[in-house]
Amino acid sequence: MPVLDPTHRLVIDEPFLARLLLRISDLKSKLVTTVLRSFPALDQLPDRRVADCFASVAVELFLSAIRAIDDGREFTDEEMAGAIAPLAELCAEERLSVRTLISGGFAVTIAVWNEAASVARPVDMTDMFALNRLLLDCLGRAMAILLESRSHSERPGDGLERQARRALCDALVSGAPTTTLAVQADMVVSERYALIALHVRLTEGVDPQYVNFEQRRRIDLVQNELDRFAGTAALHTFDGRAGVVLLPADEVAPDPARLLGLASCLTEWLGEPVIMIDFGAVSLAGLPAAATQALEFGQLAAGLERPPGVYGTDDLLLEYQLVRPGVARDRLAARIRPLIGQKHLLEALEAHVRHGWDRQRAAEEIHLHPNSLTYRLRRIGDITGLNPLHPHESRMLAAALIIHRLYPAERPA
Repeated sequence: MPVLDPTHRLVIDEPFLARLLLRISDLKSKLVTTVLRSFPALDQLPDRRVADCFASVAVELFLSAIRAIDDGREFTDEEMAGAIAPLAELCAEERLSVRTLISGGFAVTIAVWNEAASVARPVDMTDMFALNRLLLDCLGRAMAILLESRSHSERPGDGLERQARRALCDALVSGAPTTTLAVQADMVVSERYALIALHVRLTEGVDPQYVNFEQRRRIDLVQNELDRFAGTAALHTFDGRAGVVLLPADEVAPDPARLLGLASCLTEWLGEPVIMIDFGAVSLAGLPAAATQALEFGQLAAGLERPPGVYGTDDLLLEYQLVRPGVARDRLAARIRPLIGQKHLLEALEAHVRHGWDRQRAAEEIHLHPNSLTYRLRRIGDITGLNPLHPHESRMLAAALIIHRLYPAERPA
């Protein structure tokens, strides 16, 4: 067994280092996989930006350190800070926790070491020992630079300002006193506000240990985009899933095209469909009731799985009225209850409703012959007492489907 020399330094023309550099092209993809495996929640960020940035920076740091060795000099903190800059900027933007930064740094360092170990031979143990020292030195200095840049980017006043604005918005939509809160937020309360409801239709679950991280990321991202959209500090109650946005309506109403662009942008960056309800201008006194209704419309659109985008109340008036609590809703829900548990019949009814009287397209959607679809529709009529092939009764079944989708009933005993 060779005696390890603690003072040994890597040399650029050593066979061990040459073999490792030949693997560098494959290293980045392996590092992305390593980071995502260590932090599943990062896989849900748009374009896997954080994992990709971690990997790119790790490879760049390694290559920069090797270039310094080739030049016969030390790898300086200034060079390291330059290589780390993209990751530092992204960490500030996504507000990654200190735990994620440190654990991610160790994860990629171990992955680089494992790659080196896979090409090492028994005669390379001294070089492996020198590589360990190099990797640990880079990791320690990189973490110090990242944490230092993080502390500089987080101004203590930012959090307090946002908290004050949120408290003011909460008061406006609940009808509570706002005088003191407006002073704390350094804002003037308007007589009228353009009211917009936001709803994120979550399509994938989040690992419980990353719920708080993901919620904070969504809130911060939405706040930043709203501030850019408004050109000033925007008021909102968004909690990571839903909320209302208040924009002063003393001047011009929000441009519909810009609102649609905002919805598209948020959908892209959040990685989930974003529904926006443009409720129009509302007086100060009318905000509490209007905010509640706007949120209901947003929840309705998300429950109906409407595509991401901007909707007015007129776009959902029929559905909104249908799902109001009352005898009519209960009786409609009862008509479709016998179909619960018979997935093939519900699927046929939904396709029929979606395509109206075009049975050819409805049958194609669910991979049936049109005659088979007709048979299923007749079975639905026999079971529910409402004939899907009759215009009036078909509309009743369509209404019952909407209620079932939003308030699924249990299968009757």
